[in-house]
Amino acid sequence: MRLVVILVTVAMAFSAFAEDKEAARKAYSEGSRYYNLNQFSEALEAFKRAYWNYEDPVFLYNIAQCHRALKHKAEAIDFYRSYLRTAPQAPNRAEVERIIAELDAALQKDRAVANAPPEGTIATSPPATTTTAGPPASAPPAVVATTTAAPSPRDERPVWKKGWFWGVIGGAAVVVAGVAVGVSLGTATTKDPTPSLGRSTVN
Repeated sequence: MRLVVILVTVAMAFSAFAEDKEAARKAYSEGSRYYNLNQFSEALEAFKRAYWNYEDPVFLYNIAQCHRALKHKAEAIDFYRSYLRTAPQAPNRAEVERIIAELDAALQKDRAVANAPPEGTIATSPPATTTTAGPPASAPPAVVATTTAAPSPRDERPVWKKGWFWGVIGGAAVVVAGVAVGVSLGTATTKDPTPSLGRSTVN
């Protein structure tokens, strides 16, 4: 009876192993099709399912290839190393080691660029401002030109203190004196305007 139980258990184990391997084969075929279509995210998931069903190091290499195609440098390095660890006699070991070195150098460069401080900014000239033309704030008010002569200062002195008054008085005196002289001379020399008659003697 015990022997029968052991045989059944072994048979079930072989059956489960056969089923897992078939599932792994299907997942691998699916992943290969996705990979050929450049659908690397879908291919990655399919190769992970294949490895879960059958631990073949080849699936680890394929997972690393998907991460490399997706620019996941750190993840690709990890899976390449897992592949070499589980397959120490891998025929492509030298090539995988070269890929790991290239990815590691690229990853270090990316980290150096990300952690580098900015070199500075570029100065630009300020935009030109437009202003409305007008007089300066402290400018004096505009001067309006005129052709009207300014009035002369008014003379407030009395008339008798002004020079022209005495000139007029003097001129009038001269005129009056002249008229008086003329009248007197005219009276002395005036003759009878009646014509002279001859006188006849009466005998």
